[in-house]
Amino acid sequence: MLAHADGEHLSVEGYEFELVKDGNRFGLVTEYEDLNVQAQIMDDKGVDIYYTDTEELNKTYWATWRPLPGDYQIQFIARIDGKILKPTYNITASRLPWDAILGVLGLLFVIGRWRYRRKLWYGYLLGGVLIVIAAGIYLYQPAPIACDSEGCLLPIHWHAELNISVCGNEVFLPEEVGDLNAQHTHNDTNRLHLHAMTKMNVDQTALLTPDQHKLGDVFQQTGIRFNSTCFSSYCNGDACIGSGAGKLRMTVNGEANTEYDEYVWIDGDEIAIVFE
Repeated sequence: MLAHADGEHLSVEGYEFELVKDGNRFGLVTEYEDLNVQAQIMDDKGVDIYYTDTEELNKTYWATWRPLPGDYQIQFIARIDGKILKPTYNITASRLPWDAILGVLGLLFVIGRWRYRRKLWYGYLLGGVLIVIAAGIYLYQPAPIACDSEGCLLPIHWHAELNISVCGNEVFLPEEVGDLNAQHTHNDTNRLHLHAMTKMNVDQTALLTPDQHKLGDVFQQTGIRFNSTCFSSYCNGDACIGSGAGKLRMTVNGEANTEYDEYVWIDGDEIAIVFE
């Protein structure tokens, strides 16, 4: 069961939000339709443990999550009027109501004794079995990481620094552009951002969906041409003012890299793209 104040209101930069609950579904009530809204769950230490996109129904954006017992924060990330807003709520997940379980077990125990009054040990056996089953339900905790034979679905929160120079002039990407449920530019200048549930191998050392993390996708979302020979309107062989034919180069963490738009970036990368 989840304990929190249903209908809790928040005002973020003049925008009004409300949190509602339906079982294991959390809804962010807004005044807007067709928003790009993501939900992320953080534990009591502020560590990200789950991400999901939301489903809109009548201007309410629903996220589904089955929690373990404990205290959490649920943060919705919404883009409204070009702004990124993050209404955040405290929630508590509690275990099953143990007093109710004990009451039901007691009733079943009495019924069992009455039903098998000539064989009282049947009643005790039935009560014992029910207690074991109830204890198993009470103590069971689903794994926070979902794994199968192909790999694990993990919450990742990655950032990479991007430095771009064309003919000696620094180039800045537009901020907060791209799908919030995939890679996008951050509100910091030329910083890539990705927080999503991502499939990795069982050892959690390799991405199983690398096509979703290619550097070129970011530039497609910003409308800037980028491949192995061109950046924006400049291609290999074009001349910068006052110099000869230019050439596109890219380095990752100080090392030359020839993958360009096909490069699959990871957390902490420092990527430099230079045309000169």
